[in-house]
Amino acid sequence: MSSVVLRFGDGNFRPDYKFLSYDKSKFENDWNSSEHSHPYSEILFVTGGKGSFVNGGEVRPVETGTLVVTNPYVAHTEISAPAPEAPLQYTVISLADIYFTSENSDEFLTKSYVFDFPGHRQEFRALLAKIDAEIGAKKPFWQAAVLGAVNELLILILRLTGLNNFRAEEPLPMSGAGKAVWLCSRYMETYFAQKITLDFLAEKFFVNKYHLIRSFRLTLGCTPMQYLARVRMAHAEDLLKNTDLSVTEIAAQTGFSSASRFAEAYKKRTGKSPLQAIKR
Repeated sequence: MSSVVLRFGDGNFRPDYKFLSYDKSKFENDWNSSEHSHPYSEILFVTGGKGSFVNGGEVRPVETGTLVVTNPYVAHTEISAPAPEAPLQYTVISLADIYFTSENSDEFLTKSYVFDFPGHRQEFRALLAKIDAEIGAKKPFWQAAVLGAVNELLILILRLTGLNNFRAEEPLPMSGAGKAVWLCSRYMETYFAQKITLDFLAEKFFVNKYHLIRSFRLTLGCTPMQYLARVRMAHAEDLLKNTDLSVTEIAAQTGFSSASRFAEAYKKRTGKSPLQAIKR
């Protein structure tokens, strides 16, 4: 089984993401405001007007100066305020292989983050203006200059919001089945110590549990719960070999319901008891 494919930002910004696009949008009558998702992150700055940002049924007001951070595969949409309010306008930066979360939180798989920093709006405007100028002039090395400004924006966002950045070390899948497997496997790899059931995963990620089982078997050759057991065992084996924790402590830290359940699973996997492998 492969190791965990996510690397926690641990307070250090790593600019090894992929810069996909820089776009500007303004509400028109043909604007489609249905929720959607995509396999990349978005940094959205409201540059004019008022409206709402919708994420998972939660509606939050946005206006000039609002910052929105949306992770891959998180369903969302923007809605402009009706006339006579000024139409909603925003700039959006799309980034691949990077996403954001508050520490010790699973929200990065389901939630967008909405912020407003009135005292720092000028900093955001200046960096966006710098990007606009470089794209408009296209002087030598303008692409590098744009990336430099995007890095500055990301650092400013991380400093102001307290979010951390993860990096995906593998391409994110585009298909529906691949998306469900990616979301659930990443969740289990990150939160394996918590109580996780098939029904829980199906409800959390809005997927039929039987479809999820089929998708896991086709993609990974096992069921979701078998994958979870492998993840837990891999972490338990590492703790057995590299720490002085007791079997009971290891079982508790890796999501096994009891030390006896862990011992049974370990012996079935290795032919040995945990005590025979534990570090002395």
